[in-house]
Amino acid sequence: MNEKKDPQVKGAIIKYSAICAAIAIQPIPFADIFILTPIQAIMGIEIAKKYGIRVEKKQSSKLIRQIIGIIGMGLIAQQLGIAAAKTFWPIVGSVATIPVVFGLTYGIGSVINEYYKSLANNDRLTDEEIKDIYKASRNEGQNIGRNFSKEDILKIKERSVSSGN
Repeated sequence: MNEKKDPQVKGAIIKYSAICAAIAIQPIPFADIFILTPIQAIMGIEIAKKYGIRVEKKQSSKLIRQIIGIIGMGLIAQQLGIAAAKTFWPIVGSVATIPVVFGLTYGIGSVINEYYKSLANNDRLTDEEIKDIYKASRNEGQNIGRNFSKEDILKIKERSVSSGN
């Protein structure tokens, strides 16, 4: 089911993954949790538009909560690990979160993409398919995120903010 991503969708997922990773660089534990979901919701809206589906931010946030509910404890454990790293190693821990948060957002974006793709084809993803897509995409995203430095992430964030995207 996890077919090759449309280049525009993959670009949007990478952009929002980088923005979330840039936010996660800040050294305050747990603060990013409240900021990342709204950004991921905006990513979901952008992906839905590709399939001609109009989605409000509230609907996109609800979808993300459903995805988080399905992928569950692994995500919670990841957030606790990020918070611990920021608490015990504020500067190093913040930078070390880049691939983790990048991968997390990339995985969520990939699930959203497959969800809207299946919806456009009058199909439905099973919980197991969602878990599989998330796990494979999160790992792919973490590998992509490892190739970014803190400076690269901040540049992507600046370009996105200055261009209004």
